[in-house]
Amino acid sequence: MSDVPPVAQPDRVPLREVLIYSLGVVGGSWAWAVNGLTNPIFNMELGVNIAWLSTSLAVQRIIDAFTDPIMGHISDNWNSRWGRRRPFVLGGGIAMGVVFALFWMFPHDWPKWAYLIWYNVLSAILYLTTTIFGTGYYALGVELTPDYHDRTRVVVIRSYFQKFAGLAGPWFYAFTQLACFGGVLYGVRWLGAIFWAG
Repeated sequence: MSDVPPVAQPDRVPLREVLIYSLGVVGGSWAWAVNGLTNPIFNMELGVNIAWLSTSLAVQRIIDAFTDPIMGHISDNWNSRWGRRRPFVLGGGIAMGVVFALFWMFPHDWPKWAYLIWYNVLSAILYLTTTIFGTGYYALGVELTPDYHDRTRVVVIRSYFQKFAGLAGPWFYAFTQLACFGGVLYGVRWLGAIFWAG
């Protein structure tokens, strides 16, 4: 027998709201597709040294180790008429989509060092926007209901959306290779545009 009493039925989060909330994890999951596209686009297509790209990716994770708790503190202590989390979910989500689209809009005739700088700057901004979005988004999911069992239900449904969104990520490079785009570098731009429009 659980020590946590179930919440009264009217306080349960309606399934419709849970599904709408869970859709947010799709965009966040797809923003991380940058990791899966780094090697094929920047190394194989543009010729940037993989050792430099790997180092850049590691540096981004180190930066994340600092920005995530800082953003968590800001979000926890934020006061607005829209609540603590919603402004960051909305603002971070819009910024994430715009930056993901811009990430692939580099010129095709730059030297390799310029592509590395582009990657470092835009990925740093992209990961910052995913931190802003993700910190508020995941905290909001926990706060949707005071009931332990209902909170578990929300997280489980969100996890299904996240897993299905994650299945699409490995196919993004194949998508960029479709003949209708006239080349992978144009295909990845279309991918970014579709992500932004979504």
